[in-house]
Amino acid sequence: MNKTKFIKYFLAGLMLLPVFSPVATYAKSKNLLNQIAEIAQAISQLSVDQAKAEKATENAQPVKKTPKETHKLKGMTIDIEYPFLIGDSFLTSASHLIGTEPELNKIDIGDLVRVTVHNNTGRKISGLQLMAKVPDYSNPAIERIDLPAGSSVTVKLNPTFKDSLLDLVEQRPGSIYLGISSAENKPLFKKTKRIALLSRNDTILQFPPLLGVFVTPNDKRIDELVSYAAEKTGDRTMAGYQRDAASVISEVRAIYDTIGETGIHYRSATLSFFDSKNLNAQRTYYPAESLEMTGANCLDGSLLFVSALENIGLETELVFPPGHVFVGVKTQKDKDEWLFIETTMVGNAAFEQAVQTANEEVAKNVEAGTLFILDFKQVRESGVRPFPIAAGSKDFSLKSKFQTKSERIYDVKLESAYIPPQDLGGARPNLFVTVEQNKNYILNSQGTQRWVARDNPNMLILSSLNLTKRITLGKADEIYFGIWQEGMVSNANIARWKVTWENFVSKNFTMRTQSGGELKVTVKEVR
Repeated sequence: MNKTKFIKYFLAGLMLLPVFSPVATYAKSKNLLNQIAEIAQAISQLSVDQAKAEKATENAQPVKKTPKETHKLKGMTIDIEYPFLIGDSFLTSASHLIGTEPELNKIDIGDLVRVTVHNNTGRKISGLQLMAKVPDYSNPAIERIDLPAGSSVTVKLNPTFKDSLLDLVEQRPGSIYLGISSAENKPLFKKTKRIALLSRNDTILQFPPLLGVFVTPNDKRIDELVSYAAEKTGDRTMAGYQRDAASVISEVRAIYDTIGETGIHYRSATLSFFDSKNLNAQRTYYPAESLEMTGANCLDGSLLFVSALENIGLETELVFPPGHVFVGVKTQKDKDEWLFIETTMVGNAAFEQAVQTANEEVAKNVEAGTLFILDFKQVRESGVRPFPIAAGSKDFSLKSKFQTKSERIYDVKLESAYIPPQDLGGARPNLFVTVEQNKNYILNSQGTQRWVARDNPNMLILSSLNLTKRITLGKADEIYFGIWQEGMVSNANIARWKVTWENFVSKNFTMRTQSGGELKVTVKEVR
């Protein structure tokens, strides 16, 4: 890290408020920000200085670089280096960065081949030609030089690579060929260096900034994902920092819920055939691959989230406590305030639970000094660009996940409810709770429960409802949750909430009235 990070975190006990409609989404997120402002006065900023931030990687072993080779020719000496190689291994996932030299902490991406030619004669050598290539996988890189008497010239040889390299999904044997010839095309020197071409999915965890190649915000599958998520916002747009922090949080929540709806689940798949005793290699999947396979470990899932968030212009970071990784997203462009998300909980827990879990992990590791943060704004500024070829099946589309599923099955459970006196006009009438599907009652507590006083004697609560119903929900269906007052002639509605297909996902819902009443419902999709 190049700067000291200040991490503001929400208290472990603070729960974000679930939402049910675009308007409610914004209102609840706005309420959340007000709570954060109040809490911020009671806690100090936690500073993670550079020494602490890098503590998680301080035991990394030195990188085994290929030693410089020196060869003597007639009248010349040549020094050959292979800066891009790690030992004898070629990191395919970063091959598009060769020659760009990003400012990384522990690796010089550098050049494929770097040759320094020394003219040991007293005369000028003109028209010397140098050529390097990776046979079958690149076009040749050719440079021509003139060397004045007694001079030295360093030449960088960086070929352009073919799709046959970028499509490698398994490690393959390969080679680097270097040839030097005179102005008359007379061969003066040739060398073939044997190498291992790593899979495009292999990465080295000692070099965290290189994870930026796996973040692909412009992949068409990420565009699709963001488009589906936009359907959950008020005006079907993802505006990023063009709006306030409450809107940003609502958009992040929409992405979280949409990723969950793809059916993605946690899986451990880290095996790499990269043979190195001093480097931690891991097989890493690109976001499109994770979506297609509906599986991701903590790193793959985090890279998927960062890709979607980067797609809408949000600043992100990967947060590394020991042995784990999750995501942070900046909630305002001009303030250093971050929302943390435990991405392995997607599809199995509500957004607020994923945030709470991540907050607890941040707080614990900041205190212990065991947190490493990779700021993706810095990664991009250093020159680390996304991998240039779309991963996954070329015909894969998220439409197959969102359009083929025309109905879902859920278990709906009424948990509890309470009503303040201002909703009742000071009376204590008989109340009941309902769930409607397309205006038909499917759950009704009328006549089965009694309301009793909660903390405030004028506050009525109905607890332990324990009313559960399994329902089949179609895309065109509408679900209404309601609290009613039982009258002698007709029943009066106190509060009623509509939930559509897009918002009806597995989570703990809390619906609130303007005066503070609430209804708690648990929804769980039956897979």
